[in-house]
Amino acid sequence: MAAFAITVDLEVTLFLAAFALSILGAVFLGLFLLAMFRRAAVKRYLRKRGCEPINVRWLIFAWGPWIPQGPSVWVMATAFRVIYSEPNRLIHKAFCWVGYDVGVVVAPIFSGFSRRIEWVKDEIIGELPLPEVWVSDEIVTGKLKENSQTDNSPGQ
Repeated sequence: MAAFAITVDLEVTLFLAAFALSILGAVFLGLFLLAMFRRAAVKRYLRKRGCEPINVRWLIFAWGPWIPQGPSVWVMATAFRVIYSEPNRLIHKAFCWVGYDVGVVVAPIFSGFSRRIEWVKDEIIGELPLPEVWVSDEIVTGKLKENSQTDNSPGQ
């Protein structure tokens, strides 16, 4: 009878452990999907302003000295490190927070569920190289011959 009690206790313990791990996994998956949705919002924000995102990284443990400033009073803010280029070919490294105002939790009817992106640090770290132009030798040679014939033609 004692062996039966041990196996039942073991089964219950294993069931509770599996249940707890599945709950933790579901919470982590939800947070991950929320962060990826907000990452897409940051990319959309940059493209709307004519910039091209190069690298957008989710900073999971963002409450530290490596982030210049935290969000003011936000709910579930997510931090990102963003590297992007401007239309004038300058490359920026920036940090931003994406989240909702406290009003969303307090009074969602009045706030309209507006997502905010707050840029806390932005610095220029370089410039994009000029694009390379690939030209075939056959095309260049043909064009040079045409130009030299028109320049040397009599009657000009």
